[in-house]
Amino acid sequence: MWLLVLVPWACGAPPLEPSAARPGDRVGTYDGRAVAVAYANGPLFAARMRELREAHNAAEDRQDEAEMAALEARTVAQQQRFHAQAFDGADVDDILEVVAPQLAGLCASAGVVRLEKVNLARRDGVVTVDVTDRLVDLFEPSDKGRRWIQDLRARPLPR
Repeated sequence: MWLLVLVPWACGAPPLEPSAARPGDRVGTYDGRAVAVAYANGPLFAARMRELREAHNAAEDRQDEAEMAALEARTVAQQQRFHAQAFDGADVDDILEVVAPQLAGLCASAGVVRLEKVNLARRDGVVTVDVTDRLVDLFEPSDKGRRWIQDLRARPLPR
């Protein structure tokens, strides 16, 4: 079963709303499209898909049509969500949850207090640092995925 958790990402502090960055704060920004493509083309997602396939095979062996249909519906919904994340700018908070234990270290090494999508409006005086590549690396995407990320990042962000 997949649990989708939507969480604003603060580094070493309770979650804050995206507009909470204050003048002088250093904020790590990321292109969510790249994060989505990195996850979908990396070993963490491949492992999750193997689990779903195994669950589907077990349901098929039991001839549990309802469970098979539920798993298939979950897979279709995930594909639609990835499409929205990679091409329409939908939030990737559920994907960031997968690497949540590593985010505090990423923020510390980048010297940022929080992570936000790159195209959010911010107050004057908020300093931004692009951490997209660091986030992408956490997902260890395939070379093909990295090429897709490069192509996506060359295109304007959706609003």
